[in-house]
Amino acid sequence: MLHALLTGPAFWLGLVELSEDVAGAGPTAFCRQPKGDVPIDSEGSVPVVHPDLTISLPREQRLERFQLSRIADLVAPADTYLFRLTPDSLRRARQQRIDLDKVLSFLAGLSDAPLPKTVASSLKRWADQGTEVWLEKTVLLRVSEESVMQQITSSSKTAPYIINMLKPTVAIVAEKDWADLTAGLAELGFLAELDDLADS
Repeated sequence: MLHALLTGPAFWLGLVELSEDVAGAGPTAFCRQPKGDVPIDSEGSVPVVHPDLTISLPREQRLERFQLSRIADLVAPADTYLFRLTPDSLRRARQQRIDLDKVLSFLAGLSDAPLPKTVASSLKRWADQGTEVWLEKTVLLRVSEESVMQQITSSSKTAPYIINMLKPTVAIVAEKDWADLTAGLAELGFLAELDDLADS
């Protein structure tokens, strides 16, 4: 409960600073934010709602930051915080009984600049149609010839990791499965080029 409080409201309101996320484990340490480090107002620093569904918010705007965290996902905390509107964040808003009209009204009130048309149209379309597009991290499996792919897709050691065939020599593999697939390929006698995967 304390962890949720510190990494949630206390962080959103700028009351604490968190350590960096290491290897996906999340913050493991925090320190109290000195009062002098966060001015109440900062001339020339204003919120910006971008056409790509991200929102830049000055660090000192604690209340707005807390409110925005209820409808958008935090991408990067810094002197200027970056949030992104996503299907997950909008579903979270719905669970808090924050409807689309309230979301759009809040975003329009963040800045003196008009709300980008793409933001309003994207949110309204999602509200009407639901999620229509997905972006996923995947691994591309390429082989030298079709006979190699046939061996891979016919073996129980490797076939389960193939999500989709793009063409006879190219397939899609889930990012989380690449190490298991590499082990399976080795059992079949294939030594795979890993490119940058070994460093990820």
